[in-house]
Amino acid sequence: KCLYLQKINIMSKSFWSSSHKMLYLYLAIRYRVTPARVYKLAHGKNPRTHKDKEVVRKLVDKGIVYRRRRED
Repeated sequence: KCLYLQKINIMSKSFWSSSHKMLYLYLAIRYRVTPARVYKLAHGKNPRTHKDKEVVRKLVDKGIVYRRRRED
């Protein structure tokens, strides 16, 4: 099974009811991270890797999240 589909199966009800889930899925595929990771980053988890920082920048550009204080 695909990594994305495995992670989607265990994601919370909040993800499925989100109006931005298609954007989360798109960013997950584009940056090769899981949709759960994108969802967590959008809801306040700190970025740790370069990929995470790129995802956060895209979320800021799209207006999903506001600019954070500690963005490297």
